[in-house]
Amino acid sequence: MKFCRYCNKKISWFGGIDHSVCEKTASGHISHIHKYTKDQILKGTFDISSVPESFKKAEKYLSSSEVSDALAYGYTVAIEDLADDGMIDNEEVDLVYNFINNFVENSNETQKEVLDWVNVYGANNTFLQSRTIYEFNQGELPNAEPPSGIIMNKGEKFIYSWASVSCHALNIKTKFRGRSTGGSYRLSKKISLRHTEHRGKPVSYSEWKRIGKGELAITNKHLYFLGYGESRDIKERLSKVISLEPVSDGFIVNINLKTRPAYRFEMNSGEAWMASNFLMGAQE
Repeated sequence: MKFCRYCNKKISWFGGIDHSVCEKTASGHISHIHKYTKDQILKGTFDISSVPESFKKAEKYLSSSEVSDALAYGYTVAIEDLADDGMIDNEEVDLVYNFINNFVENSNETQKEVLDWVNVYGANNTFLQSRTIYEFNQGELPNAEPPSGIIMNKGEKFIYSWASVSCHALNIKTKFRGRSTGGSYRLSKKISLRHTEHRGKPVSYSEWKRIGKGELAITNKHLYFLGYGESRDIKERLSKVISLEPVSDGFIVNINLKTRPAYRFEMNSGEAWMASNFLMGAQE
């Protein structure tokens, strides 16, 4: 026998009592905590010591882990709303830390412990990236160390880097499409002459050639790819970058060069969005 985690009644392994009502009630409580948490964070009025009866009712019905996850999810959605323009400004930072510090004040946990707990769905990475973009647009360079493989020129300033990025280069090739015609002519018993004519035309085509995995880095002058192991390095001037294209697994950098017209970098969507913003900002 097993028991319903909400009403604590027995459930037979082979069927029996229908507990879909319990599950539906729990789902409603979880959704309520999601929305309440998000709304209160965005208003700057979240206070875990003074929640409404509906919140207390949800806390009583759900398990502590379900309440914890619901709060973390509400926090995540709030961060996504704050970062919907790609940045989190100073006023929005205050809204986030009002929520975090409220838990610090009403629990025995440190700020770091609270931040780790609410990061169940990766919200802190979104917050950090959005905040870094905002500061960069305000003229502040990120506080990050350049990779050891970068040798920068005079006046060149490091901005940011991303590890474990896959890189491909776009190669333009030419092949001939057509056919050959002609005939053979016997000049003697042992010698024949073959006369041919090629009736074809050159056709250009492109293909992505894998360079390998490495570290993508951006300065105010160059785009670098520092390959791991046997993978080669890349260094391109930002002045040669003509456009950026987002793709499902990263982004493409189009270069104003015939021999190497584009590079594709594979990374998660958050990192690709951040790298694209830094590239555009560094070119200005």
